[in-house]
Amino acid sequence: MAEDERGALADFRRHASLRASRDLGVEFAVSEAGHARGVPLTGQDPRQLGAPPSGMTGRVGPVRPP
Repeated sequence: MAEDERGALADFRRHASLRASRDLGVEFAVSEAGHARGVPLTGQDPRQLGAPPSGMTGRVGPVRPP
């Protein structure tokens, strides 16, 4: 659990505004509610789903305050 205190979540807690934290929490709750019965398995080939949205690199790093 100590590694959590040095990671991105701890960084977010220290630097994010209350509004940003709240907004993220609301988005998460909406997403969770939308998948309450699970995510349907469709058998799609991930290579056919397309590229990630522009600006998304797939990398995870520290949260930078705006």
